[in-house]
Amino acid sequence: MIDPVLALRVVRTEWSRIVSAAMRILHDLDLAEDAAQEALLVATEKWPVDGIPANPGAWLTTVTRRRALNILRGRKRRRETALPDGIEIANGDADAPQDTQDDRLTLLLLCCHPTLSHDSRVTLTLRLAGGLSTREIARGLVIPEKTIGQRISRAKSRLRDVANPFSELNPDHLTERSGAVMEVIYLIFNAGYLNDSADAPIKRELLWEAAMLSQQLCEVMPDNPEAWGLASLIQFKTARTGARITANGHLVPLDEQDRSAWDRVAITRGERFRTSAIAAARRGPAIGAYAIQAEIEAHHCRAETFGATDWISVERLYETLAELTGNPVTELGWVVARSYARSPAEGLDLLERLGTESNLANYPHTRATRADLLRRAGQSQAAEAVYAALMQDETSQSQRLFYQRRLSELAGLKRG
Repeated sequence: MIDPVLALRVVRTEWSRIVSAAMRILHDLDLAEDAAQEALLVATEKWPVDGIPANPGAWLTTVTRRRALNILRGRKRRRETALPDGIEIANGDADAPQDTQDDRLTLLLLCCHPTLSHDSRVTLTLRLAGGLSTREIARGLVIPEKTIGQRISRAKSRLRDVANPFSELNPDHLTERSGAVMEVIYLIFNAGYLNDSADAPIKRELLWEAAMLSQQLCEVMPDNPEAWGLASLIQFKTARTGARITANGHLVPLDEQDRSAWDRVAITRGERFRTSAIAAARRGPAIGAYAIQAEIEAHHCRAETFGATDWISVERLYETLAELTGNPVTELGWVVARSYARSPAEGLDLLERLGTESNLANYPHTRATRADLLRRAGQSQAAEAVYAALMQDETSQSQRLFYQRRLSELAGLKRG
């Protein structure tokens, strides 16, 4: 009896490979998905009887190519049209081994075409590269299924104007779009990591999809330190997922998390990818934002306790990252790191300075950081006022529970 979870993972892992194999033959996203789906139907008939093949990716790719060639034959018979350049049906050998790594990268690049919006890129990547259904994407992103379907349809419509995408994409496109591909993968990860919906399983599935896509990117871009940095970052953060939120939905801050509940396998994998990022940086491009974030997460994952964290190094890394990106999330990370490396008062001073020099004052999480720094600095009354205001505005259930807890703690201090 085949483990259905294992079978699903196999399909998800190989989905981009088989869609890209069909796309190379058909040059049509809808038809490529049809060929891939037909291959999966064959698998559902064969695998329960014969078992999962030793090389399921090669098995599915072979069947997909055969289905794609059959579709081409049918189109030729019905329309009497010429085949795309390079396709010879009479001599087409679906069993011939082919390197599909570049094809998988091409599929990712296609999903991140510059004509598509950020939302469309995320949705299409989950659909074509991740193999999620429209319903699964809708559940994962907490967006109506109809909206997801419309996004996919519009994105495919736009991409139909891109003639022969597999022959037109070249190394220049990789340089131009690799950043967009990584951004989309990290957006997918955050959709699972930061969402506090009660539908937990699909959120974990988004984490798995992002991890899988990041590792595929490393396979096709082995000399890119940022690809390895992203894969490392995702592993380190995923390792802490089980300790971040309690069974009843309460958010657990880093200093209170049970580190024995962290996933040591994911941490080991993150360290391995981090080492690959450093090695790739020695061969070529310098380490960038994702690899720096991975270094920060590595410090957290190595520390046996919160107090044992090398906060001085973490602060330096955040300062470098803030100068590199100017991102408000990074600037807040720098503030928090300074508050632990030095003192909460110095963290508040840096927060005030950055608030006047950048857009940090308008960033939604700035108030929560200020409240925590005030609490730790012993300014209980000021902290209470900020937490009370946050309670009025917050829509996230886990965040509201967390702010309520802080207010209760501050009230207890006053009574004591």
